[in-house]
Amino acid sequence: RDCATIMASMQATDVDGCCDEQMTELKRLQVAHEGMRLLLNCDVKQAEELFKASRFMGPELNVGFSFVTMVRSIMTYDEASMDAAYRNLEATEKFCGTGGWKLFGGPNPAQEALTPHERLYRQVVVADCLLYESILVFLRQGITSYVKGGYILRKAWKTYEKVFAELDTVCSLPCPLTQPGVLSPADEHVGTSVYDDAQDREREVVDGGGAVEGHGELVASLAAVMEGIGGLDLESRLMEMGEAEGVQGLSDAQDDTPTTTTSGSERRSGSSSPDPNTVDHPLAPGRGVITESGSSQKVATSCEADTVAPKTGAAKQGALNGASDGYTLPEVDSSVTSLDHEDLRLRGAVYFGYGLLNIIVSLIPPKLMKVANLFGFRGSRRVGLQALEFSSKSQDAKAPLARIALLWYHTIVRPFFALDGEQEAAGVTEAEKLLREVEKLYPNSPLFLYFQGKIHYLRSDLENSVRAFETACIQAKDQREVEHIALYEKGWINFLCLKYSDALPCFLRLKNETRWSASYYAYLAAVVTGVIGDAKQSRELFLETAKLVKKKNNNVEKFCYRRAQNYKIAASPLMSLETQLMAIEVIYLWRALPFCGEEVRRQLLEVLQVPLPPEAQPFHHALCAWLTGGVLNSMQRFAEAERFLMDAMRYEGQVKNDLHIFSFSLYELAMVHISRDEFARARNVLNIAKDGYSDYEFEARLNFKVHSALSSLN
Repeated sequence: RDCATIMASMQATDVDGCCDEQMTELKRLQVAHEGMRLLLNCDVKQAEELFKASRFMGPELNVGFSFVTMVRSIMTYDEASMDAAYRNLEATEKFCGTGGWKLFGGPNPAQEALTPHERLYRQVVVADCLLYESILVFLRQGITSYVKGGYILRKAWKTYEKVFAELDTVCSLPCPLTQPGVLSPADEHVGTSVYDDAQDREREVVDGGGAVEGHGELVASLAAVMEGIGGLDLESRLMEMGEAEGVQGLSDAQDDTPTTTTSGSERRSGSSSPDPNTVDHPLAPGRGVITESGSSQKVATSCEADTVAPKTGAAKQGALNGASDGYTLPEVDSSVTSLDHEDLRLRGAVYFGYGLLNIIVSLIPPKLMKVANLFGFRGSRRVGLQALEFSSKSQDAKAPLARIALLWYHTIVRPFFALDGEQEAAGVTEAEKLLREVEKLYPNSPLFLYFQGKIHYLRSDLENSVRAFETACIQAKDQREVEHIALYEKGWINFLCLKYSDALPCFLRLKNETRWSASYYAYLAAVVTGVIGDAKQSRELFLETAKLVKKKNNNVEKFCYRRAQNYKIAASPLMSLETQLMAIEVIYLWRALPFCGEEVRRQLLEVLQVPLPPEAQPFHHALCAWLTGGVLNSMQRFAEAERFLMDAMRYEGQVKNDLHIFSFSLYELAMVHISRDEFARARNVLNIAKDGYSDYEFEARLNFKVHSALSSLN
């Protein structure tokens, strides 16, 4: 039903066995679920209207409104919308503030009125808001935004940690996450770590969120460096940017143990008194970053946003009672007909953000992980997956987001990071199960259609994959960024099928419309036009690629820029050959060879085996030999592959700017040795590929593949 129908049907109903308070909570939960259903089915405007009308009913509805405005601002990428969304998230934090003391005497009445479950739930909402705020800040791009976003993300993680540590003291039902060494269906494919090399990780602690410990000397030296940047500590730097006012600094960054709630009057030093302008608001006593004592540390917001409730006495009382200006919670058609145990609902709310951050942090490469540990981040992939699995089946309104996070992990993260070695389709079974459970609830969701296309892609069913992405593009016509990711996949699959004329319009449109990686889409378009035979347009697109590069420290953009610079002065006489090699190179580097059909791989092999012209340079010979070996390996023609890969290594000293050719050639040689059960030789070659080259594009991609292969050998 549309929002107008829902609003028209707002009236109280009786449910057997439910008291008034439970009924109010049930209705709030149903409205939150309806808002998320509308959002995921592309009814963004109606979802926003529904949440906006009911945002003062409770924290789940207030954060729902802020989340929808955030999604909408990201879809439009309008700076004013993103600023408004950020203010709404700050106001939701204020709405959910659970700590704070009256200016004169005693705790705030709102603090005493909350049950332990309600208090923890509001803390979770604060952590969710901080997580969303960090996303908005990161999207600004720039060193200041990255520092600020990282600081906000750290606050979110610390809040999740504290709530997670306190769950077992509040909940009577036992923790559903399995103990270390016990597998569950959600994570039975997971080893100890993405990186099982003992040299990279001395210890991964799974219990309580996981941690990587050790490297004490490095951490100590980094801490000393961070303490003395320009004579100021990092907190002072952040305060200069106006972001650290009244917030605890980085002095506890090395505290690796989640802090539990303490009793008594003990508090952190540096906590501030509530703002006298806001302490009289029963729903907003403070900013909501909770200390051990339950008090709140306030951060001033730049302005009041739509999410802050009116401050009149009637409105205050109405908000506490679950009503605002005569508004009654709407009655909606919902799959939620009764409330689960409050412990299950609370854990479902906590586990979404906690699980997501655990997975993200667990994927950080070992060298960066040491720095992440310094700032208090640590992650266990096993705990993260189990937490998201639990959250996806809970009654929390974020359950569909947890499901999307799991789909993202199984269809994108696992194949991209080679977590299952060369078994690219290993996550398909779990992904299909997740989609089957929600196909009736979200029949028109472009996001779920997108993941359906990814599943077909992982099964090498490219025809049905294209159809799914085309449908997703149609359904997402009002959600531009979602449409763009589906459009890219459509163009990419046509590219893999060698249907260049069908792929080109997709890449050209993305180049012109998207704000993300426009240089990459221009590069793909330049390669495609070169393969088609339009050398003039291909050179023009290469020149445009160089102009569209925003950050040369981004590996993909750096790679595109370097290749495009070859055509800055004039078109190369070998452009037709070079663009064909570039096309196959992109297919290889993006791990797409296994998804190409046998006929496509045969055609690629025919292109690669055409004799090179006399004017070909060592670069052309090395590139051609490496790609030929990679294609032959994918066809399990290992003896032939070995010959070409060894030939590629002959040019190692003659090619300076494309070291990835030789590191990936060594990786493919290791795969040849593994096929012959020559495991010792394979391990030796893999270590050379990992340690013998550095500071080249796609180094991280190779390291993921190498670590996965070494893990399987161990």
